[in-house]
Amino acid sequence: MVELFRTTIYIPLYNALVGLVALLPHHSVGFAVILLTILVKTALLPFSLKAARMQEIMKQLQPELEAIKKKHKGDQEKLARATLEAYRKHNLNPFSMIVPILVQIPVIIGLFWVFSRGGITQVDASLLYSFISAPTSISTNFFGIDLASRSALMAVLAGAVQFAQFSFSMPKPQPRGEKPSFAEEFQRTFQIQARYLFPILIGFVAWTLPSAVALYFIVSSVYQLGQDWFIRRMMAREQAARDNKQAEAAAPASSRAS
Repeated sequence: MVELFRTTIYIPLYNALVGLVALLPHHSVGFAVILLTILVKTALLPFSLKAARMQEIMKQLQPELEAIKKKHKGDQEKLARATLEAYRKHNLNPFSMIVPILVQIPVIIGLFWVFSRGGITQVDASLLYSFISAPTSISTNFFGIDLASRSALMAVLAGAVQFAQFSFSMPKPQPRGEKPSFAEEFQRTFQIQARYLFPILIGFVAWTLPSAVALYFIVSSVYQLGQDWFIRRMMAREQAARDNKQAEAAAPASSRAS
């Protein structure tokens, strides 16, 4: 399994990074990291857009689900039936979010390996394809920051941008009720931990590894933030179009009634 991952994910991404470094002016590792991250995220866009759309629908559905919980409190059978009906009404299958995420995970891990396993300052020629030439020199200087070394500034930026992306994308934790169920308390705890602890974890990981990893986290989070904003705007336009159609359909009936 490890060898399959190395052959199909890690080595192609490594060659892409080295090829970009060789092509870019001054053989800049920083701009190569940015370009490779953007290219890979764009290639995964169909999967990530689907997951982001589902996540946005889940956020919009949250008030309705909370109302269902209050209505059927204490009756788990009716609660489950009403919840599934709400999912059906909005054409939402929670399990369909898993597939796009699973597809992205190996590639994301592959990118992480490329930027974190020490292949930045010294190119491993044994991993290169025949059509990829190793650059004659490599510049790890990125606006005064050495991407081959640790940087507290880059680590803090990585955590801050991750926090901004999570705060924008994830629904706000629901207030704790008088007697929350285990599922409600677990969901609320997970949302709080993801919002605050995960960015801290990202910042810590970025601090312990070369700054190229922090740059990858920053670019990836900014890209994701833009993608989530685009999805939100697109869904708002779609909802406005549906509302307009409903208003136009209701207008003749109103005029007849008058």
